Amino acid sequence: MKFANVDGLKREAQPKLRGQCLDCNTIMIAKCGDHNLWHWAHYRKSDCDHWWEPETPWHRAWKNEFPEDWQEVRHSASDGEVHRADVKTEKGKVLEFQNSAISPAEKLSRENFYRPMNWVVNGTNYKKDLPTFRRALGSALFISFAPVRLMMFVQGCSILERWAGSLCPVYLDFGDAVFDLGYQIKKPTLWRLDYLKQINRVVVTPVSRSSFIDHHRNNGQLGLFKFPQRKTSPPPQRSPQPRARTPSKSQMYLRRFDRYLLR
Repeated sequence: MKFANVDGLKREAQPKLRGQCLDCNTIMIAKCGDHNLWHWAHYRKSDCDHWWEPETPWHRAWKNEFPEDWQEVRHSASDGEVHRADVKTEKGKVLEFQNSAISPAEKLSRENFYRPMNWVVNGTNYKKDLPTFRRALGSALFISFAPVRLMMFVQGCSILERWAGSLCPVYLDFGDAVFDLGYQIKKPTLWRLDYLKQINRVVVTPVSRSSFIDHHRNNGQLGLFKFPQRKTSPPPQRSPQPRARTPSKSQMYLRRFDRYLLR
């Protein structure tokens, strides 16, 4: 965990600090080693939220894109169930940053619990994810060019097989990887997945990473990728053709004479 309650304040882990869990109020110890991220851990090994996973630099970098008040927010249901959302915006939308694979049952439980929510999934954690996703892109069917939307098969792509059945939008984060759709996408891009259950396909839309953050922070527009319009040069100007001159009487006579000779 990134935060704990220290003397009534929400604070990050610092050496020799002790605090209380923001969810269950039990004792928290600051873990400030040289190899792992500085974080808070429960005094006892069990975590009060069984949906937790070890926090990585990838998690921390995404959380830091949003205000601290939105990070690690307690979210409770009407039946009393409580979980800790990675980010919960001021409008109530939850962003869950998922580094490792989770079971279909847990994925469905989170989606039903947090709605509305979006997943952001680390596409660089498993070696097969990026190359199989690129191969799937190569055989994808373009269904729209402005913005670009593609229909992709689920089978044969490891990351799609894990996330295609989601009820909520999923954004795949492949870091700084470059993609080629006939035109190279070099800017940091997220790939949004929308699952079509009836035909077991996904519609994939490339989205600018910076616009995704701005969309949830400031209600900006999502930056959907569009093929740039190529500048077309104007057609070459042709020199005006000279008008055909009306043949004279002598020319008319010669033509008739030629026809006569041919006969």
